[in-house]
Amino acid sequence: MKIKDLPHMERPYEKLELLGPEVLSNAELLAIILKTGSKNITSVELAQQVLNLDEEDKGLSFLKSVATEELLKVEGLRKSEMYSTKSFRRTSFKSSIAES
Repeated sequence: MKIKDLPHMERPYEKLELLGPEVLSNAELLAIILKTGSKNITSVELAQQVLNLDEEDKGLSFLKSVATEELLKVEGLRKSEMYSTKSFRRTSFKSSIAES
């Protein structure tokens, strides 16, 4: 299934635009960062697979510490999406330092 096949209010971008980031799940927020899924899964499903690597249930903060080798285990995660995730990690890290 593709995101465009989902009902309008289940699509991450539309949900973000209409309701704000507070109502999105971590998988939906990460799906927006990833931008695309694979041939067989949506970006939200792909994002959930990335989040499933988190054994300590840290949520999105898990992305700050996940190793590239772990991300490579996610079937369907392409290099460009992995780089988006790594960029998000770096941005989050810089943001947390600035807030300290």
